[in-house]
Amino acid sequence: MEKDSEDSQVPLLDEKSESNNMSPTVACHCRNASTPIRPWTKGILFATFSLLAYIAVLLTIVVATGSIHQLSKEQFQPMRDRFTLPRDLLEFEERQGWYPLQFPWNQGPSDALDKIWGDMLYALNIRIKKEEVEFLGLNTTNRVQLNGGDYLGVIGGYHHLHCLNNMRIAIHWDYYKDKYGNFSRQEVFSREHSDHCIDTLRQALMCHANAEVHTAEWLDRAHELGDKELSGQSTTTCLKWESLDKWARPRALRAGEYSFRPGPYYGKVYDHQGPNTE
Repeated sequence: MEKDSEDSQVPLLDEKSESNNMSPTVACHCRNASTPIRPWTKGILFATFSLLAYIAVLLTIVVATGSIHQLSKEQFQPMRDRFTLPRDLLEFEERQGWYPLQFPWNQGPSDALDKIWGDMLYALNIRIKKEEVEFLGLNTTNRVQLNGGDYLGVIGGYHHLHCLNNMRIAIHWDYYKDKYGNFSRQEVFSREHSDHCIDTLRQALMCHANAEVHTAEWLDRAHELGDKELSGQSTTTCLKWESLDKWARPRALRAGEYSFRPGPYYGKVYDHQGPNTE
């Protein structure tokens, strides 16, 4: 308990001073105890007390409900922001929730498109300062640390885009196989890694589910998806990607400019059956 919050030794109302200040000569205009109360007076009193009781119960419910709702917001809001470092710099906007395919994302694989994806994922791996890790309340035991004292960090949104890009490359493997030399798609994107990415995106989509309703329109044209497509005119609140990317880019780990400190399991040999205990 804080020193300033100790219970006061002086009561709010001093019983002695209150009784001493009361004048003994004040006349009491009280009803004689023997005077009967009329029936209609009893009815009015009963109705009045019933109304007051109803109002008291109603106000209690309203206040309690509001308090619980406010408590829930106050309780979970810090948890939502707990692991977010740039939250004070993030910007949001209202925009259409359903966009048609846009350039250049509606194009097939190419060097130009790969460059755009690479630039978008420039800050996939970033450095987090020691005091920021402590601010996040993270235990630093076995945390991946860089030489120089900073820690490795990955922002969730970049991780999701990284997984999506891996799936994009796997789908267009006929184009990308030559870029990966003699390695097969399974060697570059193992089934385990692909399943990881799929489930990571599933969790993200369900966590941030868009509850807007989209309708479908008939189209007078041939299309591989049929002659109808979804459309929507509703708007949604979106994070301005530039506000997040602006914070992350100066922290990006660029190849050849950083190295990791050896981890606690450095030098151990593993095989497909697990750690080598010899």
